[in-house]
Amino acid sequence: MRVSLTILLLILALLTACAPSPRGQSNSELSRPNVTIEKLAIVPFLKVSNDASLREGAAIVERHFAELLSKQVLLIIPSRDVSLALDGLSVKPQEAAKICATAFGVDSILTGKIRRFTERKGAPLGATAPASVAFDVAIYDAPNGRRIWSAIFDEKQKAMTNNFLVARRYPGKGTRWLSRVEFTKWGISEIIDELPLGDLP
Repeated sequence: MRVSLTILLLILALLTACAPSPRGQSNSELSRPNVTIEKLAIVPFLKVSNDASLREGAAIVERHFAELLSKQVLLIIPSRDVSLALDGLSVKPQEAAKICATAFGVDSILTGKIRRFTERKGAPLGATAPASVAFDVAIYDAPNGRRIWSAIFDEKQKAMTNNFLVARRYPGKGTRWLSRVEFTKWGISEIIDELPLGDLP
């Protein structure tokens, strides 16, 4: 019985290691560990529509990226300051990189777009529909505007019974239904965990 239990635990560990990840993907300069971002400006996120929920989602995503990246980057310029530097206009990343480098002396910018920000229907222990969130992000060199990293988060919370290996990574280990804000914050944390930033000087 003890041997069988050991084998079962080993199989579970292997399956967990191979579980599909909702994290973003990177195939960029940041895959090299010696690349370090010291000063980063967060450009106001775009929305696929002017829906109020997407505006709320954009603010939450911008703020949480700023909070978590501040632990790895020396200086973060928040989106409200960048918006002033851009005169409230939506410009291409290459132009935003030039403007932010001049205005703030940053070496990179983070851009993104909110595509979905849907709240769960029901309570944490009895939702009839899960939270569903989609956004993409990218980091560009400043001032040259070369994209060096990008990621996509496009997820609907999964029930423990549907996908144990993914659900166990959620806050609460899949025992409750998350709000869209909680789910978004978890998604951003997953993405940032995969950001291969170099050590700060």
